[in-house]
Amino acid sequence: MTNVPEVVLAREAEMCYVTVSMVTNYAAGISPLPLTHSEVLDTMRDNTEKFKKLIMAAIAMIELGVECPCRHALAEYGGFKL
Repeated sequence: MTNVPEVVLAREAEMCYVTVSMVTNYAAGISPLPLTHSEVLDTMRDNTEKFKKLIMAAIAMIELGVECPCRHALAEYGGFKL
């Protein structure tokens, strides 16, 4: 899956956009054994705390008012107009 259409449209609208993914199948297609559903769930569980920290750090940046350049991405072209 990609997020290319969404990210392109968000840039054109000068909107902040981010995708967060959690890889759960590092060895898919490489491992001699098939990946099991329980291995995927184990990996998700192991990464849950890291995921929570990432989301909380992003929220903290929003609350601190960290300015993102996205809203001015097309300023030299006249910006986004409704």
